[in-house]
Amino acid sequence: MSLVKPHILRPPSSFQCAPSDAALAEKAVTYLKRHPHHLNSLSSNFTPEAASYLLLKSQLDKNVILKFITWARTRHFFTFHCKCLALHILTRFKLYKTAQALAEDVAVSSVDDTGTLVFECLSDSFHSCNSSSAVFDLVVKSYSHLNLIDKSLNIVNLAKVRGFMPGVLSYNAILDAIIRSKGSVKFAEEVFSEMVKNGVSPNVFTYNILIRGFFAAGNLDRGLYFFGEMERTGCLPNVVTYNTLIDAYCKLKRWTMHLGC
Repeated sequence: MSLVKPHILRPPSSFQCAPSDAALAEKAVTYLKRHPHHLNSLSSNFTPEAASYLLLKSQLDKNVILKFITWARTRHFFTFHCKCLALHILTRFKLYKTAQALAEDVAVSSVDDTGTLVFECLSDSFHSCNSSSAVFDLVVKSYSHLNLIDKSLNIVNLAKVRGFMPGVLSYNAILDAIIRSKGSVKFAEEVFSEMVKNGVSPNVFTYNILIRGFFAAGNLDRGLYFFGEMERTGCLPNVVTYNTLIDAYCKLKRWTMHLGC
C-alpha cells in the first residue's frame, strides 16, 4: 500500500464549495437514496471537495453516510481529510467498528510520523461535525491496536493540551498495547501514573491490564500491589481479575515444584 502525505483541507464553516462540486454531491445523495447502481458513473469526476461537502451536509443522515463511506472509502477522492470527517460522524453515530477500521486505514496509509497530522485534522473539523472527545479515544484505541504506541501517546498529549480530555478508554488502549507488545512494565506504570495525575480514574480493565502485565513479567509482588490498590480505590475485581490471579499462582506453584522448593 502506498503511503500518502496528507493534505489537510480546512473544513467549510457552512457547507460551501464550488457549484460544480456541490452539484456532484447532491447528485450522489440522490443516487445513494434512489439509484445506488448509478453511483459509479460519478466516480471519475468526483472530487475531495464534493466528498467533504456531502459528508458535512448529510452528516445527520445515518443511512446516506454509511452508504457513501462504503462506496467511497477506497476511491481516489476519499482523502485524508474526508476520512477524518467520516471518523467524527461515525463516532457520533456510535458506529465504532466501522470507525475503528477507518482509523486503522488512516494510520497505515498516511505519512504521519507522530500522529500530529491526524490530530490537527480532527481538531480543525471538530466543530463542523458537532463532535465529541470520543473521536480521540476512538483514534487512540485504533492506533494502539496497531501497536503505534508513541503516536497514541502523542495524540493523547495533544488532546489534553487543546482541552479535549482523553478518557480511560484511551489510556487502557495504550496500556494494553504496551503489555501485549511485551513492552516495559515500568513504562506502563509511568503511563498509569500520568493517567491518574491527569484526573482520569482507572477502572477494572485498567487494573486487569496492569496485573496481567506484572504477572507476565514475573513481578508477582507488583501485580498484587495493583490488586490491593484496586480494592483500596473501591474498584471491584471481576472474573478476569481472579482468573489472572489464579493463573499466576498456579504457574508460581509449578515453578517452585520444579525447583524442588
